[in-house]
Amino acid sequence: KAIQSTKIMAPPTNCLSPVGEKAILSGLYQQIKGEFYTAVSRPPAVYRGNPFVIEAGLAYGRGPEHGDESQESKPIALAEGETQENDHELARLIRYANRVPLLYQQSACVIYKSVLDTTWRNYGVSQSKGALPSGPMVVFAHMASVWVPFTSESKEAIADYDEIRKEITLAL
Repeated sequence: KAIQSTKIMAPPTNCLSPVGEKAILSGLYQQIKGEFYTAVSRPPAVYRGNPFVIEAGLAYGRGPEHGDESQESKPIALAEGETQENDHELARLIRYANRVPLLYQQSACVIYKSVLDTTWRNYGVSQSKGALPSGPMVVFAHMASVWVPFTSESKEAIADYDEIRKEITLAL
């Protein structure tokens, strides 16, 4: 019991290179047209003795010029069973590890699983079970660490550790 209750000093975090909230917001402003932007950098945490930092950004909405186009355009008659093109648009997820984009194996990544586990309905965003949230939204997540636990040698997805999942969920 004494060992479990003892506070152990965390490893140094001066070896990490996070992107930073300003850079995340700047990138979202430049690349994504939206109505609401936010970014957060979580305080450093530790898993298996390795320090890491989780950063997240979010852009929501289609932008002011997109709303004007939809009001001016006339509705087009649709065939039976056909839906509007952007009717049920899913959110886009952008994943990074140590400033490098993760392009493949999205469903195997802890970032993807954390986005699915987040209760988006509490924030007024609809989400089907087992799918990304619906709507004009872009979610950005970055993990900076001295040792990123990838699922394989190809470095395409981050492995699922409870500490990492908790920090990603808190950042979102």
